Amino acid sequence: MSDKLFYRHFSDQWIHALPLGNGRIGAMVFGNPHCETIEINEESLWSGRNIRETYHATPEALVEMRKLLLEERMEEASALSTETFLSDPPFVQFYESFGELTLDFADKSEYSDYYKELDLARGTVSVRWKKGETSYESLSFVSQSRDCLAYRLQADKPFSCNVSLRREQDASTAVLQEDTLLLKGQVTWADHPKYGKGGEGLSFRGELKLKSDGVRKIHKDFIEVTDATCLEIYGAFTTNYNVQTFDVDESKDLRAALQACAQGREGLTFEDLLADHLQVHGRAYGKMSLSVESESLSHLPTDERLRRVK
Repeated sequence: MSDKLFYRHFSDQWIHALPLGNGRIGAMVFGNPHCETIEINEESLWSGRNIRETYHATPEALVEMRKLLLEERMEEASALSTETFLSDPPFVQFYESFGELTLDFADKSEYSDYYKELDLARGTVSVRWKKGETSYESLSFVSQSRDCLAYRLQADKPFSCNVSLRREQDASTAVLQEDTLLLKGQVTWADHPKYGKGGEGLSFRGELKLKSDGVRKIHKDFIEVTDATCLEIYGAFTTNYNVQTFDVDESKDLRAALQACAQGREGLTFEDLLADHLQVHGRAYGKMSLSVESESLSHLPTDERLRRVK
């Protein structure tokens, strides 16, 4: 069986983005040659707070519901269930995306020779394309031992792009220096009869570190990179969720958490991080294998294989 999912054309549909993760940080790599987008997830970023629900269920209500169901009085049974067995509030809050890392390329010309691949055995996503005579190739993964997202873009001729890290709501982005982007915020929500009382929830903080052989220029909320043939991005993300209390922990120092992550990468090159990632991921991935006797279709793109299944 093939360990690779690949596509020969770009699609901006979320389902065609390729997933990476280390159990805490997740990333969906879209592979857009004009404006690359990597959607970031962090496992604990939910709206809401730890609340104590109230219930109104009774044994008598259950007996009555069974009676109504046996009499095929379904609407009355449903109404009684809603009245007595749903908690107050009846629904939980929402898991939220952390934000989006984007590389907006200056060159918007037509591209060719497109190839995007998720290598399951390596835990990496690679994307290749050409624009005119320039060849591009990116590689990304999420390191478990260093707890960070790593992304590298290489080209055989200079390119330019704007790098940003943004979130649609409850957050702001700032450029700290020519190699550092910061996103921080706090989840807020309004009163709602189905989701409970509104308020302030988890605080979150994300940081991108850039390395490049090009020229970097600071803007208000993005970094402009010009005349580069190599760009590396390292991302760290955290919240003040406390798994012991299942709630917000106001005492957690988010800045210190990101600094510790950066110190864990100190002195390591992209190749060092990749080698470590391949070793750690390989140990887990190599614990089992599955072989199915069938015609090999590993030469076909994933979307074509799915069409054949249908």
